[in-house]
Amino acid sequence: MAGDRDLIGVPSATGRWGCLQVTDIESGSRKFLYVGLLDWSGERPPTAENTASAKTLDSALSRMEMFSEGGLQVFDNRPVIGIQSNRTEFAVGTVHRVKGWKAAIGAAEARADA
Repeated sequence: MAGDRDLIGVPSATGRWGCLQVTDIESGSRKFLYVGLLDWSGERPPTAENTASAKTLDSALSRMEMFSEGGLQVFDNRPVIGIQSNRTEFAVGTVHRVKGWKAAIGAAEARADA
């Protein structure tokens, strides 16, 4: 379905799951993507069905190393609900957030265990 974005499962040390969602892709880049923390946790990896009403809490530029070095994987995809990327906004006062890939994973792990 058009507009669907990847759901990235983040396992915590306790066996629960958190989720990051791709909110935008940096055009032409092979290293950068925008990810948001989903307001969701579960006992199984994230799917479009079990995250259906979960909103994106934030969106920040991050890096692909969450896959290559962090070992994360995409489990499903669905539309973004909540905060989207503001990558194309450049008005005075616009804030573009950056979150390292380890910080993004840490936030999803904390949400899984909350």
